[in-house]
Amino acid sequence: MNVTPSHSHSEKTCRGYTITEKMRGIIFIILFTLMVVCFCQSLPLQVNDEELAVEVSERVNAEIDFDLTLQKYNLTSFRTLLMQAKLFKTLNDTSKSHTVFAPTNKAIMNAKSVLSNTTRLPEVLMYHVHLGAFPTNRVEQNMKLKTLLGGQKKIRFERYKGNIYGSCKPFGSVKDRTYNNGILDTMDEVMVPPEGDIYDVLTTNPTLSSFFKYVNTAGMKQLLKNPTPTTLLVPNNDAFDKLSSDVKEKMSDNHRFLVDVLEYHIVEAIICLAGFENGAIESYQGETIDVAVSGTKVVFNSNSTLTVPDTIAYNGVVQVIDKVLIPTTYN
Repeated sequence: MNVTPSHSHSEKTCRGYTITEKMRGIIFIILFTLMVVCFCQSLPLQVNDEELAVEVSERVNAEIDFDLTLQKYNLTSFRTLLMQAKLFKTLNDTSKSHTVFAPTNKAIMNAKSVLSNTTRLPEVLMYHVHLGAFPTNRVEQNMKLKTLLGGQKKIRFERYKGNIYGSCKPFGSVKDRTYNNGILDTMDEVMVPPEGDIYDVLTTNPTLSSFFKYVNTAGMKQLLKNPTPTTLLVPNNDAFDKLSSDVKEKMSDNHRFLVDVLEYHIVEAIICLAGFENGAIESYQGETIDVAVSGTKVVFNSNSTLTVPDTIAYNGVVQVIDKVLIPTTYN
C-alpha cells in the first residue's frame, strides 16, 4: 500500500533543521567570543580582568601620550627625574600599559633627601609604577599592588577618612587620568620602597638598637617577621635611657615582664600617621593603648609622642616614639 509521507516525518525533518540552526548559533557565539578575546589581548591596555578591561578601555584617551599627560598636569619635576633615571622611554612605550603614581612638583621638592641619591633614584621611581591598568575604584583596605621592582616591594593601600593612601602617602587631586597606554594618578608625597620586614628595619636603624636588643633577648624575632599586617610603636634609644633603674632591672631579670612590654608595642593592623584617631587601639599583648591626636601630633598613653612616622616594611609600618610604653598591669 502506498503511503503518503506523514506529518510526523515532516516534523522530524523540521526538528533536524532546528537543531542544526542552534548548533550554528552556538558555534557563531563561540567564534565571536574568541575573536573579541584575541582583539582585547592585542590592545595596549593588557588587563586580565574582563570587566576591568572594558572599564579602562572606555576611558582611554588615544589622542594623548604619556609625555603630554605629564605636561598637562605640570609634572615637570617627575618627568625630569624619569629622564635622569633613564625610565622615561620605558613608560612611553605603547606596547605595554602602566599605572603611574606621579609625585607632584611640591612632593618632589620636599623629598630631596631621598631623591638626591642617584644610586637609589631608579628604585624609588620604579616603586611608583605598576605594570598594567589599575583604576583607583579597585583599591581596597590593606591591598598590596605589585610595582616594577617586583618581589615584596609592593605598594600597600589604605583608606582614611575617604582619602586613598599608598604606602602611607596621600594621593593627589588627579586620579585615573588615562592616556594612550595607561593610567596616571598624582601623589602629594613621594613613596619610599620598603627594604625588608619590620625586624629588618630594626636591624638597619642604629637609633632603635635598644629595642632590637630586647627583641632578640625575648626571642621575638619571628613575630616581627610574620606576614601579618603589623604596626610597631618602637621606642628610640633615648626612650630606654629615660627608664628608671628599677624598670631596666626588671626587663633584664623578669622574662615575662620583658615580653609583655615588647608585645604592648605591637598592633596587628596597619596604622599610618593619617590613620590614628582619638580613642584606643588594642595591642598584641592584650591591653589597650590610649591615643590622642591633635593635627599631626600623636600621643600614646598621655606621655609618649610619635616622632618618626611611617617607615614602611614588607609586613607593616614602623612608628618611632619617644617613651617606652608600660602595660597598665604593671603600673
